[in-house]
Amino acid sequence: MDILRLTLRVHDPLNTVFMLPDGRPIYHIETSSGLFSLSGDVTTIKRVDGTHPTTIATIDWHRVSPSTIKFDGPTYILSDFLVPSSGLFSHSKTFQGVNGQIYKWKTDPVMLFNAQKRPAAIWDPGSTSIFSKTRLATLDVIGDAQQTLDTVVVSLVVMYFEIIRHRRRRHNHGPGGGFGGGGGMNGGAGNF
Repeated sequence: MDILRLTLRVHDPLNTVFMLPDGRPIYHIETSSGLFSLSGDVTTIKRVDGTHPTTIATIDWHRVSPSTIKFDGPTYILSDFLVPSSGLFSHSKTFQGVNGQIYKWKTDPVMLFNAQKRPAAIWDPGSTSIFSKTRLATLDVIGDAQQTLDTVVVSLVVMYFEIIRHRRRRHNHGPGGGFGGGGGMNGGAGNF
């Protein structure tokens, strides 16, 4: 089975560089904070081809109105790009790759599955500890999912942001199951 391992230079998928196995950068992701605006944060995802980074996606994380994503040309409402599952307690989301296949992200652990319910990508959040060696975060993209690599990476960023936002809400509104605890933009992400 063909596996492409992307390693993150920094653990936070909202502000990092995804590296190829040979150490070359392939994606640069930056999120600016909109602390004083109604629109909220903006995430820009660039693919690095040689020395020229190209913006492939811009995500406007709105606080009041639906968030939007400009990806591969058109602008979508985020929930149309990465469709939430209908289950009451489900946090999974689906998308259609450029290869025509349907993929589903699931949380805990964070994994992407293809239509045949086989793993298509596996997220490892890595670890930092004063007692052991730091292990960098990785995204393993398996088989045909590599044909839609841009969409896999962009959708992982969306999943990460949504989980962090969900945890913040839970934290701010008290205990109550679900993802539990919380933290800031860069913390409390559990399997992220």
